[in-house]
Amino acid sequence: MAEKRPPPHLASPVNAPPSPDAAAPDTHAQAVVLCELALALLPSLDIASVTLLYRVVQPMVKMDESAALQKRAYKILCSICETHATFVQEPARLSELLGLLAASLVTCHTSSRQMRLRCLAAISSNLPPAHAERTRVVGSVIGEVTVCLKDANRKTRDAAALLLFSMARAHAGGVPAFVQQVVGGLAVRGQVGEHADLQVTGGVDAAPGGQRRVVDPHVVHAHQPML
Repeated sequence: MAEKRPPPHLASPVNAPPSPDAAAPDTHAQAVVLCELALALLPSLDIASVTLLYRVVQPMVKMDESAALQKRAYKILCSICETHATFVQEPARLSELLGLLAASLVTCHTSSRQMRLRCLAAISSNLPPAHAERTRVVGSVIGEVTVCLKDANRKTRDAAALLLFSMARAHAGGVPAFVQQVVGGLAVRGQVGEHADLQVTGGVDAAPGGQRRVVDPHVVHAHQPML
């Protein structure tokens, strides 16, 4: 007697492989948990482990597939800057870190802006006023900070204001010289025009008629010394 089989539409796909779309969220969720574990262990890690963790989170900062994972990556960078200041102050690594933050600007999620500003604040606070790279650091973030002062999120606005005040207090030329540098950053933002809103909209600005368009990142990179 032949074995009866259920109709095809009732058959259970036991051996069906999981789809990539279904597996991706699980992978991101696991990565978020591992990032939280790394954050808990980070203050006690040695330099070799910190270096490895720093390399691991670099691509996560620039990815835009998962806002939660990107936010944790910024948290790890911020913790590295706060708990391992000498690691960040090395000239080659400081230059690399500033390049990473510049390249990740257009992919920064709304939920990551506060942690991004805290990371910038940690970098700035660890540099003495007479440090050779301090002027470059201030010049590279001043445009982003001034734009984030009008962000819709209160915590982001507060973080931007605290960063601005801390940079002003630590400026080697005093507050007047710092104000001049801020005015220069605002002037460059005015030259860029609407495209400078990339700092807030994450690479998308408003086009005439209410439509939204993706802005070429090279427009911002051309003005990067002051943005």
